[in-house]
This record gives sequence, structure tokens and C-alpha cells, in this order.
Amino acid sequence: MASIFVYGSLIHPTVLKRVLAASGQPDPPAGLPAVLKGYRRHPVLGEAYPACIPGPPEGTVQGLLIRGLLPEHIRLLDIFEGDEYAREAVTLVLGADPDDASAVRASADVYVWRGPHSRLALDQEWSFSAFQQRGLVQFLDAYAGYDWVASASNAR
Repeated sequence: MASIFVYGSLIHPTVLKRVLAASGQPDPPAGLPAVLKGYRRHPVLGEAYPACIPGPPEGTVQGLLIRGLLPEHIRLLDIFEGDEYAREAVTLVLGADPDDASAVRASADVYVWRGPHSRLALDQEWSFSAFQQRGLVQFLDAYAGYDWVASASNAR
């Protein structure tokens, strides 16, 4: 079973469930709070979702570690993330304090932005609370990727 670190729209359980529903498999366990060190999270211009890119050593990205993912879950997440993201192996700090020397570390994959940085608001940090307040309903209503993920899954 695989582990993925999510840091954007997939933090929201409704979004994650919609993406993984086409697998026909049970939902994975709830995520654990985790921090990715040495990266930054920025809004993608004109979109409600963010991009994660390598940053300075002191950079951090808050998110969730999702464990127990099946190969079909990973395939659906790859389709959902598309060509603008690449899955990379990283080490996470579990919990909310990345500087806690006693914190447990965990390995996972994360989807890192590989699109042009000109499409990112590099002077801003993406906010999950702002996404929930201003972008979630629009994202759920307008994002056509769910149908595309389900169609791609059924075609195989």
C-alpha cells in the first residue's frame, strides 16, 4: 500500500472522496497532519488549487499524510493531478511542528508542480481556510476533472 502527502484541494475529504470514488475500493483511512520541509505552496493563477514547489530549507507546507492507498487509488490521483504535477518521494514530519526533534518521520509521495513558475503567484502562500471559504463550492461545482477521472477509470 502507498502513502501520499496532500496539501491542497485534496485535503478536503469531499474532494478526495470524489477523486477516489471511481476505484470502487473502500475509502482510505483519514489523513494524519504532517509537514513537508524544504518546499513552498503557492496559488496557481486563475485556479482555486495550489502548487507545491521546492523552496528554501526553512520552507514548510502543511498537509495530510494519507496512508493505505491501493494501486488503483494512485492511478486515479495521477489522472486527477495531470501532466502539470509529478509524483516524487519525500520525507514528512508528522504533526504540526516541523522543528520538533522528537517528531516521527514518514515517507510518502507528493505531487510537485512541474509547470511553468510564471503560472504561480510566487508572492503568495495558498491558504486552505481561504479555499474552504471562497473556492470550495466553485471548485466542486465547476471542476470537470471528476468526470474525466471516472471516465478514464472505466475505459481501462
